[in-house]
Amino acid sequence: TAETRERLSAVDKALTGRPATTAAMVQIVDKQLYALAGGLYSDIVRRAGGRNVLDDTVPKGSNFAPLSAEALAKQNPDVLIYHYTGVADRAASEKWLRTHLAATAAVRSNRLIAVPAADFSELRAVDGTVTLAKSLHPDAF
Repeated sequence: TAETRERLSAVDKALTGRPATTAAMVQIVDKQLYALAGGLYSDIVRRAGGRNVLDDTVPKGSNFAPLSAEALAKQNPDVLIYHYTGVADRAASEKWLRTHLAATAAVRSNRLIAVPAADFSELRAVDGTVTLAKSLHPDAF
């Protein structure tokens, strides 16, 4: 518990005074794009120095919902954070995002952050928070 608090406190300290980066956390399953927001997902993005632009797209009580590429493109986040479950999934997801969201600020500036889906469950969520913070604000660490 003490180590967890210490790690999260270090993230808070490093990000103090920095503006939040607009981000969208997504996952692609069977060629369907899903918004990951609410609950733990949005808490991690916020703690890591971001603002999940998909917070209002997921119904209350849920942590994910289908999302169209067009709806995500309208949000035009600075960063796309995408979950993957294996090497092949990671490559396919990145290709899908680059193809379908090429006009977004995130793709144009090459700010796609791949994160293992497992880093956002149970105590590994602390690992996910630290890793994401370093990716969103690399100059802070």
